[in-house]
Amino acid sequence: MKRYIDGGTEEVKNVSVVLTKSEENKDSLPELFASGGGVFRFTHPRISPPPALFGTLIDTGPVMEEVEAEIKDISATLESFREAAVGAGVKMSFRPLAPMHFSLLREDVTIDKIAFKAAQA
Repeated sequence: MKRYIDGGTEEVKNVSVVLTKSEENKDSLPELFASGGGVFRFTHPRISPPPALFGTLIDTGPVMEEVEAEIKDISATLESFREAAVGAGVKMSFRPLAPMHFSLLREDVTIDKIAFKAAQA
């Protein structure tokens, strides 16, 4: 929790998420992720499970992690995404290229999301 409060960083070796294929991302995501890497921003309504301080659960409110990373096994990952049905979850793993940055957010976050900025060629 301290890393989120202080806007700290940490070296991580792996980041894994399950991305839900939707009508909104089914066509755009393969093209967007084709470069295989970039800066990924993961936002959440709160830390889960909630941290406790002196036995009291703390509702952190919205948080985010941001990291420059490569998508592991990009070809297989994109193929799994293409073959998945809308509504299905597709596991994605990332290899961080820099320390992960943590912070609390001021904006409202109602669901877990991933934002992405492609690596510059």
